[in-house]
Amino acid sequence: MKKITFLLALSAITLTSNKGFAQAAQEGKIVVNTFYSSPSIGTLLLKSIFNTEGSETKFNYLGPLGLSFEYFISDKISVGLEGSYTNISIKSTANGFEDKLLLQTTRIYPKFNFHFKTSEKVDPYFSIGGGFKKSNIKYTTTDPDTENDQESFTPLIPFAFRTALGLRYYLNDNIGFSGEFGLGGGSLFAGGLVFKL
Repeated sequence: MKKITFLLALSAITLTSNKGFAQAAQEGKIVVNTFYSSPSIGTLLLKSIFNTEGSETKFNYLGPLGLSFEYFISDKISVGLEGSYTNISIKSTANGFEDKLLLQTTRIYPKFNFHFKTSEKVDPYFSIGGGFKKSNIKYTTTDPDTENDQESFTPLIPFAFRTALGLRYYLNDNIGFSGEFGLGGGSLFAGGLVFKL
């Protein structure tokens, strides 16, 4: 009899503690997401251009590294703001000349997330957003026959856009991990830490 009473009490405690875990997506909540993205689409593109036969090329890059804020206007929809920064530097040596390229990109844009099949710990979503983008490209060369020595260029389209499918997994009511696959915004994959306030 004591054994049955103990098992019932243990089951009741377990069920009660599970009920204390809040829904992953809740109206009125704020979510802060720090993330790092890879591979950088800009890096892949520049590598394909600079990796030529007979040249020695060194690549260094950071990011996209970013931060986003979201506010849940309902259990299914959140609105927010996302920002990211990318820094890519390339040094290529060929035929005795050295070429250097530095690309820095900043993106800041509003976004909308649509949450579906949400449970207590799992929050899958579809995201779409677009807005401001600024890129600075600086190219230098020691080749005397090249006119682009020490020149800076600004891309023609100062607009960022990203659409993605993502998933958040919460370890408790406030902290979790995030993963995202998308197009635009500088990268294909993003992962990071998420904090629910």
